[in-house]
Amino acid sequence: MDSGMNENRQHATLDSLIDNQLSESTRICYNSKLNQVVEWVKGQSRYELLKDDGSLDLNNFQYSDFMDFAVWKYKHSKCRVDTISGYRSAMRYYFEREGVEVPQALAKKHWVLERFRDLL
Repeated sequence: MDSGMNENRQHATLDSLIDNQLSESTRICYNSKLNQVVEWVKGQSRYELLKDDGSLDLNNFQYSDFMDFAVWKYKHSKCRVDTISGYRSAMRYYFEREGVEVPQALAKKHWVLERFRDLL
Protein backbone atom coordinates (compact mmCIF):
# COMPACT_ATOMS: atom_id res chain seq x y z
CA MET A 1 0.00 0.00 0.00
CA ASP A 2 1.21 3.51 -0.80
CA SER A 3 2.91 5.18 2.19
CA GLY A 4 1.14 8.46 1.34
CA MET A 5 -2.20 6.72 1.69
CA ASN A 6 -1.17 5.31 5.08
CA GLU A 7 -0.13 8.80 6.18
CA ASN A 8 -3.52 10.21 5.11
CA ARG A 9 -5.38 7.48 6.97
CA GLN A 10 -3.38 8.08 10.13
CA HIS A 11 -4.41 11.73 10.13
CA ALA A 12 -8.06 11.08 9.28
CA THR A 13 -10.59 12.43 11.74
CA LEU A 14 -14.29 11.78 12.08
CA ASP A 15 -14.91 15.28 10.69
CA SER A 16 -12.79 14.59 7.61
CA LEU A 17 -14.52 11.25 7.02
CA ILE A 18 -17.95 12.88 7.26
CA ASP A 19 -16.87 15.75 4.99
CA ASN A 20 -15.46 13.33 2.43
CA GLN A 21 -18.88 11.72 2.04
CA LEU A 22 -19.99 14.83 0.19
CA SER A 23 -18.92 16.31 -3.10
CA GLU A 24 -17.40 19.77 -2.95
CA SER A 25 -20.50 21.30 -4.58
CA THR A 26 -22.81 19.63 -2.03
CA ARG A 27 -20.63 20.84 0.83
CA ILE A 28 -20.76 24.40 -0.55
CA CYS A 29 -24.55 24.15 -0.95
CA TYR A 30 -25.00 22.84 2.60
CA ASN A 31 -22.80 25.60 4.03
CA SER A 32 -24.87 28.18 2.15
CA LYS A 33 -28.08 26.72 3.54
CA LEU A 34 -26.66 26.66 7.06
CA ASN A 35 -25.61 30.30 6.69
CA GLN A 36 -29.20 31.15 5.70
CA VAL A 37 -30.49 29.43 8.84
CA VAL A 38 -28.00 31.45 10.93
CA GLU A 39 -29.14 34.68 9.23
CA TRP A 40 -32.76 33.78 9.98
CA VAL A 41 -31.87 33.16 13.65
CA LYS A 42 -30.23 36.61 13.79
CA GLY A 43 -33.21 38.20 12.01
CA GLN A 44 -35.52 36.67 14.61
CA SER A 45 -33.23 37.96 17.41
CA ARG A 46 -32.89 34.38 18.67
CA TYR A 47 -29.26 34.79 19.71
CA GLU A 48 -29.57 32.07 22.35
CA LEU A 49 -29.49 29.64 19.42
CA LEU A 50 -25.98 30.74 18.44
CA LYS A 51 -22.55 29.97 19.82
CA ASP A 52 -20.12 32.78 20.60
CA ASP A 53 -18.50 32.24 17.18
CA GLY A 54 -21.86 32.86 15.45
CA SER A 55 -22.53 29.26 14.43
CA LEU A 56 -25.66 27.36 15.42
CA ASP A 57 -25.58 25.96 18.93
CA LEU A 58 -27.03 22.51 18.37
CA ASN A 59 -27.53 22.05 22.09
CA ASN A 60 -30.10 24.86 21.95
CA PHE A 61 -31.30 24.73 18.33
CA GLN A 62 -34.20 22.29 18.35
CA TYR A 63 -36.26 20.58 15.68
CA SER A 64 -39.08 23.05 16.38
CA ASP A 65 -36.68 25.91 15.59
CA PHE A 66 -35.83 24.27 12.29
CA MET A 67 -39.52 23.88 11.48
CA ASP A 68 -40.09 27.57 12.29
CA PHE A 69 -37.30 28.41 9.84
CA ALA A 70 -38.67 26.01 7.20
CA VAL A 71 -42.17 27.48 7.32
CA TRP A 72 -40.78 31.04 7.28
CA LYS A 73 -38.50 30.23 4.32
CA TYR A 74 -41.32 28.61 2.37
CA LYS A 75 -43.69 31.52 2.99
CA HIS A 76 -41.15 34.30 2.32
CA SER A 77 -39.30 32.97 -0.71
CA LYS A 78 -40.18 31.31 -3.97
CA CYS A 79 -38.65 27.98 -2.96
CA ARG A 80 -40.47 24.69 -3.36
CA VAL A 81 -41.08 22.05 -0.71
CA ASP A 82 -38.22 19.93 -2.10
CA THR A 83 -35.89 22.90 -1.55
CA ILE A 84 -36.88 22.87 2.11
CA SER A 85 -35.93 19.20 2.15
CA GLY A 86 -32.43 20.31 1.12
CA TYR A 87 -32.27 22.43 4.27
CA ARG A 88 -33.17 19.32 6.26
CA SER A 89 -30.30 17.44 4.63
CA ALA A 90 -27.91 20.30 5.38
CA MET A 91 -29.01 20.38 9.03
CA ARG A 92 -28.64 16.62 9.34
CA TYR A 93 -25.12 16.89 7.92
CA TYR A 94 -24.30 19.68 10.40
CA PHE A 95 -25.53 17.64 13.37
CA GLU A 96 -23.42 14.68 12.22
CA ARG A 97 -20.36 16.85 11.59
CA GLU A 98 -20.65 18.42 15.03
CA GLY A 99 -21.06 15.03 16.68
CA VAL A 100 -24.51 15.86 18.05
CA GLU A 101 -27.30 13.30 17.85
CA VAL A 102 -29.58 14.06 14.92
CA PRO A 103 -33.18 14.66 16.04
CA GLN A 104 -35.28 11.70 14.90
CA ALA A 105 -37.62 13.92 12.88
CA LEU A 106 -34.68 15.37 10.90
CA ALA A 107 -33.27 11.92 10.27
CA LYS A 108 -36.40 10.75 8.46
CA LYS A 109 -36.16 11.19 4.72
CA HIS A 110 -39.86 11.86 4.10
CA TRP A 111 -40.35 14.28 6.97
CA VAL A 112 -41.75 16.94 4.62
CA LEU A 113 -44.82 14.94 3.72
CA GLU A 114 -45.43 13.96 7.32
CA ARG A 115 -44.91 17.27 9.10
CA PHE A 116 -44.26 20.30 6.93
CA ARG A 117 -47.59 20.46 5.10
CA ASP A 118 -49.47 20.35 8.41
CA LEU A 119 -47.81 23.61 9.43
CA LEU A 120 -48.78 25.59 6.34
